[in-house]
Amino acid sequence: MSNEKSYSKSKRSRILYLITALIIVVFIAYGLVSWFIFRGSQDRLVEKSKEKLIESEAENINSAADYIVELLLPLFEETMGGMTDEEFAMSVMNREVIEAQRIMADEIEKMMEAGLLGLDEIIYVILPGTLITEPLVILSSNESLIYAWEVPEYLLEGAYEGTTYFYTEEGIPELGLQGKYLITIEYIESDTGSDSVVYTIKNMEDKVAVISDFFSDEQGKINLIMGLVIFGSIIVIILIAFFVLSYMIRRRITDPVDQLAAAAEQINEGNLDVEIKVHEGGEFEGLERAFKQMVDSWREYIDKSVGEE
Repeated sequence: MSNEKSYSKSKRSRILYLITALIIVVFIAYGLVSWFIFRGSQDRLVEKSKEKLIESEAENINSAADYIVELLLPLFEETMGGMTDEEFAMSVMNREVIEAQRIMADEIEKMMEAGLLGLDEIIYVILPGTLITEPLVILSSNESLIYAWEVPEYLLEGAYEGTTYFYTEEGIPELGLQGKYLITIEYIESDTGSDSVVYTIKNMEDKVAVISDFFSDEQGKINLIMGLVIFGSIIVIILIAFFVLSYMIRRRITDPVDQLAAAAEQINEGNLDVEIKVHEGGEFEGLERAFKQMVDSWREYIDKSVGEE
């Protein structure tokens, strides 16, 4: 009987450990899911911060675009000297780069070297109208682009659709540029029938890297803290669950079973005066009650048999 009792306790211990292991797995899974959700939230925050930075930069450049145009056009007219509008129109139609355009390319490049909004390129494009049938670059900080650069379709569509900026992390292959770039678009309507657009190009690599590095450092600290908190919480919950389960199993299962086993052992030794305790509302109430009735029946039967003798 003692061997059976030991086996029963061992079995119940295994059940306790299995339940505890299940709780551990559940809470570890919960911790991992919580961590991934939190990490996703952090990544979205980083992306939102980048978007806000890019939007702010685009707004600053676009708000200054009118000033840039007002600065460039009078300077361009001045460098043209005595050239008439008809003569300039003829040079545009013939794709002939005049001296004024070369001078303007140098001036624009100097302005950008001086730190004009941190820009890398300024490209002034005349859109198709009464005189020309395709978009043409007539002013740029890069003289080689004048008349030679084929404006990408997405930039033309952006100008017509009212898009104020584009951001790309794949560079601008049409200009041989790689990396993160912001392209702003300022659409300029004209009474002459030839509308134009100013494209400004700015490298965003350093500014985006600052945000990424900042959030990367913060993410490392927050992830460490969160990992410790989750790990500590799991350990505390596991310990609490283990002791609570141990107490509940002992009170609701182990103790009643041990009492029944002890009573059965005494009955086996011939002691029918053993008291069978019935735990009201317990998991083994029915078994305890049936066992008690059985013992009472045996006792009555033996008492009756002894009385008859």
